[in-house]
Amino acid sequence: VFYTDWPNKVTYSAAGVVSTSVSCRGCSKTVKNKTWKDADGVSYKGDWLYVNRGTRNVTVTLQGKDNNGNSVKFGDYKYPVKKFPKPEIKTKTLSKSRGGFVDAGLGEAFNFKGIKYKVTGGEILGKGFKGDRIRPASLTRSRPGQKVGVVIFTKRSDTGKEEIIEGVIQ
Repeated sequence: VFYTDWPNKVTYSAAGVVSTSVSCRGCSKTVKNKTWKDADGVSYKGDWLYVNRGTRNVTVTLQGKDNNGNSVKFGDYKYPVKKFPKPEIKTKTLSKSRGGFVDAGLGEAFNFKGIKYKVTGGEILGKGFKGDRIRPASLTRSRPGQKVGVVIFTKRSDTGKEEIIEGVIQ
């Protein structure tokens, strides 16, 4: 699966050739010869392929060059494209007497390394707040144990993209 708003990291190799490369039909941009590490610290080298929103699938073509400089095509590989996942509110509870900090991030099902979300403000119980801290004064209309709706404004660390998230905090 490829995702929009994300560098889709692609490694590739083929036997019987001296060099390989990929091209992408449906991609908006390709950055060649990048190096990165996975969550376990293993290093990889390949290309980062970017996809615009609204694209349903991309086709990656693997090709190589033999000892004589002849091009060899190994195949076309089609991948579906999904929208980059929306962040969610990670904070589950707040203290009515102390308030607390609100945190946002991707759900447990998504392991995108290096993505952080900064909470820049929001609204809870009809009262706005700035930054990532909800003050006790904003919680005066709540009861202990009550679940209340909250809207927060976030900014993604790698792209600067701003998103509005809705959720519930107890």
